[in-house]
Amino acid sequence: MAAWLYPISKRSDRVFRLDDGTELKVSFENYANLVKEGRLQEDDWWSVSTNFHPAEEGDDVFIYTGDKDAGIVGYARILKVEREIEPEFHLKFDLEKCKALLASPVPAPIVRRWLLPNRPRSAVVALTPHLAELNVLLPWKRGHASEHTRMASADSMLKGAGFGDAKQNKKVEKAAVQAVVASYRKQGWEVISVEQQKIGYDLHCRKGLQRQLVEVKGTSGNLVSFIITAGERRAARQEDFVLKVVCSALSKHPAIRTWSGPQMERSFAFAEMNYVATLKD
Repeated sequence: MAAWLYPISKRSDRVFRLDDGTELKVSFENYANLVKEGRLQEDDWWSVSTNFHPAEEGDDVFIYTGDKDAGIVGYARILKVEREIEPEFHLKFDLEKCKALLASPVPAPIVRRWLLPNRPRSAVVALTPHLAELNVLLPWKRGHASEHTRMASADSMLKGAGFGDAKQNKKVEKAAVQAVVASYRKQGWEVISVEQQKIGYDLHCRKGLQRQLVEVKGTSGNLVSFIITAGERRAARQEDFVLKVVCSALSKHPAIRTWSGPQMERSFAFAEMNYVATLKD
């Protein structure tokens, strides 16, 4: 069974159509009111422009809004997928779960990181690859976990690899490099740090005739997401380039994952985070 993210926004041109003929412009505020009033299910056919072919009856749909940076605020299940003329999902909303998510949304910054570079705006996008992380944050999946535990899980997903505060990032980065260096030396490699040279990778490793140019990224949680510079991405084109991502870098048992340059390009989605602006002549 698959899971899909359905974005709503006040910028859309869609309306909620209720049983008494009332039409309300789609917005986070109107959505929240309809949930609280128990009337959301009156509008149970939602138009879709993408992913209506792979979607199936029984799939999960999570309602997301970037308005007020809220995040995932609703849940429904697909009863039917209409694929002809005007594609639509026939949805069965679980109002109790919607209310739970309104009270405790899955944070928008986490959702955006899962979906880069396809930031949710108007298109339905796949959530299935991220269900492990999502389930930790869903109110009804937490069991007896406290709100503190849930927020700690969310916080850990957002920290490290350049996304946390500067002091924390340095600790994570240092621990990640140390873990990778120890791993190489344990296998008999000679390791030279070139971090200060800013040449697109951190470690120059040799073992006999073998050479690896190793870029190290660390995260304090299990989510594999990090900032990578243009220079580091260019360095990945070199034949001997290796990316090492150290998850839970500050823990007693960090996990090291490895990609070659070509594998990195195939496996990750990249998105611009900054631009350099220069005044035109």
